[in-house]
Amino acid sequence: MGFPSSVKRFVFSITKAQWVVIIFVATTIPIVAILVYCWNLNDDPPNTPTDPLADKYGPVIYVNMMYRHGARNPDRLPSKDPYNDLKYWPGGFGSLTVKGIVAHHHLGKWIADRYRHLLPTEWTSINNAIKVISTDWKRTLMSAEANLGGMFPVTADVSSWEGFSSYPVPIHSIPSADDGLLELSKECLKYKALVKATKVSEEYQSLMRKYKNVTEYVELNSGEPIPDLDPYRFLYTTYYIEEGDGLALPKWLDKVYPSPLRELTALTHIFPTWTTEMKRLRGGPFVKEVLSSFRGKLNGSNTLNITAYSAHDTSLSAVMGAMGVFNDEPPPFTALLLIELRMPKNKTEPVVMFWYKNTTGDPFRLQMPGCSVACPLGQMEDLLQPVIPDDWDKECQEVPVNSTSR
Repeated sequence: MGFPSSVKRFVFSITKAQWVVIIFVATTIPIVAILVYCWNLNDDPPNTPTDPLADKYGPVIYVNMMYRHGARNPDRLPSKDPYNDLKYWPGGFGSLTVKGIVAHHHLGKWIADRYRHLLPTEWTSINNAIKVISTDWKRTLMSAEANLGGMFPVTADVSSWEGFSSYPVPIHSIPSADDGLLELSKECLKYKALVKATKVSEEYQSLMRKYKNVTEYVELNSGEPIPDLDPYRFLYTTYYIEEGDGLALPKWLDKVYPSPLRELTALTHIFPTWTTEMKRLRGGPFVKEVLSSFRGKLNGSNTLNITAYSAHDTSLSAVMGAMGVFNDEPPPFTALLLIELRMPKNKTEPVVMFWYKNTTGDPFRLQMPGCSVACPLGQMEDLLQPVIPDDWDKECQEVPVNSTSR
């Protein structure tokens, strides 16, 4: 079937110049569309689309982050544990595993994608953008290395780096004897006294009585003495590791794992910051450091964009407990806490947002009691003032007064 005569007349009436214009437009429009799509795909402006909150709350101008080290071998094993043999634990007790290293490498990539606008484009400026601080443990130091490898892959002048896959980044560690910031391994006499007082309090002892049958059952079958709640964290972590490594757990654990061992372990993360005084000494130094870094960023004395802390599950729970955002769940390996400072586009008071990533999925927002999810910095400072020590070393030497008041 041929074209209608009217169509033929229209086609033959078009001049050569008109045909040139038609062909040019028909070919140019799709090319431009493809170029625009590719630009949007690869060259998004900062905070778009990875930061959908930038329009409402302003872009992130600084972030403090703390993460737990990656998956590891048990530090030791209960006396009756069937896997109490180093043949099951390559690298030795307490060592970071390949799974833990890889997970942190992936987390580093995720962090880099989220905060691309805070990272330098040249490797020579990395030290001006980020500072990394770790506890003095092999597994936290190695986790930080793996994380930074994911954040800073070699992308330019690859041949000059002769096989290096990532740019080197310094990691600062705190000697255990001096660590009052992350691990609290530095001696604090007052905190020790507060912990002791908490453990003899009626509230604590009532929990011990409540779980008396569980305690006796676990002691009998594991061979691990349980004089207070603390050993439950060690036991739960051990069985969590064994299960994650594909080892068959003993049948007796069916009655107590994951629950109630998980709930009892959560309590061991809650009690270190049970009272205001304990919050002040256990998580307070870190809170003070965070607020100081934010104020420094605003007044120009802090020129960094990111401070990252490589630490432990107890570090995370203590910090979140001190700020009132702990979700009462044992922090898993590679858990990540993000504390973002954002500057609204109208240049009003900056706001702080908390995020917690405890799975391989997206992080979720945490809300500090008494404040909105985007907490004005000044209000945050006022709310947290009771848990910020003026002089931590001095307060650690003071005799506790009314040590069990919350």
